[in-house]
Amino acid sequence: MGRKARRVPRSREWCYEVVSDIIERNVRSEEEVEEGIGMETTASAGPGKSPRGYWIAVPFAAAWILSVMSWLGICSDGCEETHLYRIFGFPLSPLGVGYFTMCGLAFLTRNRFRFSGFLIPVLLSGALGSEFVLVWIQKYVIGRWCPLCVGIGLSVVTACVLIALERLPGVAARIRGGERNLEMKRLAGKTVLILIVFLAGMGITVVGLKKPDAFAAALPVTSLAFGDTESSSEVYIVTDWFCPACRAAEPEMLKGARKAMLQAK
Repeated sequence: MGRKARRVPRSREWCYEVVSDIIERNVRSEEEVEEGIGMETTASAGPGKSPRGYWIAVPFAAAWILSVMSWLGICSDGCEETHLYRIFGFPLSPLGVGYFTMCGLAFLTRNRFRFSGFLIPVLLSGALGSEFVLVWIQKYVIGRWCPLCVGIGLSVVTACVLIALERLPGVAARIRGGERNLEMKRLAGKTVLILIVFLAGMGITVVGLKKPDAFAAALPVTSLAFGDTESSSEVYIVTDWFCPACRAAEPEMLKGARKAMLQAK
């Protein structure tokens, strides 16, 4: 017969340590599982797939509708002066309609094409830079506010804020998940790209934005008269562009000038 194994007595403190260690391991495992599920859910949601992402469609639609209204001339008197401006010879309203149509298409295809999700913040950054210049022109050059233009600018700002609120939680989750260095490098690169596009939007608008003479387009270069050049009646309009009152009155003066040009020069 074999010898029976001798049981070694265990102390009460040792038993407490074993039980505590088992409980601690179980709690740690549950926390890791929950964190993994949360990160997986965030990752699977992706940019634009969270419920908050659908709210971005609201400012996109608002900017597009306001651009169409401006193109159709459905606006107040404050918009008339703004409509005289061109970007590289193109009217602002049609460009806005085309630009926000492209933004809308990128938003609608963001879950199907990865490039569309990348394109949305890039397009918004360029639009934000351009709107910054246009608002500055209205404030310090024209001296009057165009409600539709201001509404478009606010729509662009709102879309930028919603995009940031949608994507920041995913970035924070990846940083907490152990990808801090890699994620910070990606974030720095994207920030630099967005800043470059923002400055490019400002620069293109500053360089390309002009206010051509609305009456000289159909006249020869040597002509100094507008309207009916054969008329014996002559009308002279003298204003000071640096005078705030003259700038404010110019839209109404332009209306009167168009009527006067039918019978005078």
